[in-house]
Amino acid sequence: MINQSSGADAVSARQSGNLEGGFSLVETVLAMAVMSLAITVLLGLLPHGLEMSRKAGVSAGEARVTSDVMAELSRADWNTLQTYNNRVFFYDDQGVRIENGGERISYAARVSIPVGMRLPGSISDSDTLRRVVVEIASTSSRNFDFGRVGERHISAYTNVLSRMK
Repeated sequence: MINQSSGADAVSARQSGNLEGGFSLVETVLAMAVMSLAITVLLGLLPHGLEMSRKAGVSAGEARVTSDVMAELSRADWNTLQTYNNRVFFYDDQGVRIENGGERISYAARVSIPVGMRLPGSISDSDTLRRVVVEIASTSSRNFDFGRVGERHISAYTNVLSRMK
């Protein structure tokens, strides 16, 4: 026996929400395409984000190293300041100075204090100002040669120390 009311029952069931709905094949494929595009874009940005994070860490470490060197020089006696010229300090990956040889080195910092600093418009060198150049290299060697610039990248930071009269 053939049930002739099945078409009308299906329409009334669909309108009342009794049929279980699902996604069509086209909707599923479209959703997968959007998801795969989003994942591809995010994975493409990952190496760039990691590189930026690494550079930010290096910059922060170099800033701490420079700050530590300048703090020591500002506490030093003005008349013996030149004894720090070409002196090398060693630091860990967090920018904390390493005094003994037991810890792992991440940075080497060399101090240069050129003789004489002339202010613009002045005809003679100032006796109350000194220019200080702090060169920082990312290295794990205590024997790092700052003269071989091609070996590694060296960052240089210039500062000015003043003496109060």
